[in-house]
Amino acid sequence: MSITHITMTHTSNDQIKWIDYHCHCLPAIDQDGTSDCDEAARIIIGLADQGVVKIYATPHFSLHDESPESFNVRRAIAYERLCAHSLAVKFPQIVLGAEINVQRGLSDSDLSPILSGSKIALFELPYFKCKRWMIDEIENVVYQYNVIPMIAHIERYSHIDQMLIEALLSLENVVFQVNCNAFNIYDSLKFLTKLSKSGCNFVFGSDAHNIVSRPPNFDIISSLYNQKGFLINRKRAKASQVFKQMINFQNQLESICS
Repeated sequence: MSITHITMTHTSNDQIKWIDYHCHCLPAIDQDGTSDCDEAARIIIGLADQGVVKIYATPHFSLHDESPESFNVRRAIAYERLCAHSLAVKFPQIVLGAEINVQRGLSDSDLSPILSGSKIALFELPYFKCKRWMIDEIENVVYQYNVIPMIAHIERYSHIDQMLIEALLSLENVVFQVNCNAFNIYDSLKFLTKLSKSGCNFVFGSDAHNIVSRPPNFDIISSLYNQKGFLINRKRAKASQVFKQMINFQNQLESICS
C-alpha cells in the first residue's frame, strides 16, 4: 500500500463527509466507555448529526489483560447488541477495530481476530516512558498483517523525545490520528503544525467514550470548516494548514480501505 494526497470531496449540500477513526461507541465493552446500548446509540446518532458518515469502533485492547480471541468475542457480542437497538437503522457505517495498547510481545501474538475487520491498526502509546521497542512492535505487526499503522491521539505526545518522533515518522504509511478537541488547544496545534512539516498524514477522531465527559465532538471541526470563528486568530492560523491536509487525506485513506 502506498499513501499520497488527493483532493477532497463534498456531499451535495457542500458539507464534508467526516470519518471518525477513533471511537469507543460499542456498548459496555470499555471500562471507561459507554454503560449500555442506549448511551452507545446516543453517541453514534450524535456523531451522525455532526456529519459523520463512517465510524471506526475502537475499544481498548490490552494483550496483558486478555487474549485476542476473547476480545474478539466480546467485541462481536457488543456489536450485535448495538445492531439490535431500535435506532440502528439511523446509524452510519460502523467498522470494527480496536485501540491496541503497545506492549512487549504484541507482535508475537496472533492478532488476526482483532485485525481481520479493518485495514487499519490503531495503536495507543503510553503517555509517558515511550520507548524505541514500542515502535519496533508496531512495525512488526504492520509487516505481519499488512495493515496501515495509525497512532492514536498524536497531539498528546508532544513531550516525547524527538528521536522517537522520528522513529514513528519512519514507519511505512504511518497515519497520525488527532482528537477533534485538539483544535481548541493552542499547544496541541503548535505541535501538529510542526509535525505537518515532516509530510506526515493526519486523520480526525472523536475518541468519544460517553455522552457527558467525553461526548461526540465533530462539531468542533465542523465549526472550523464552516468558518464560524470560534477559534482566536492565532489558533486559526496554526490550524489551517493541518486541517486542510486532514480533510484531503481522509478521502484517499478511505479509497484504500474500502
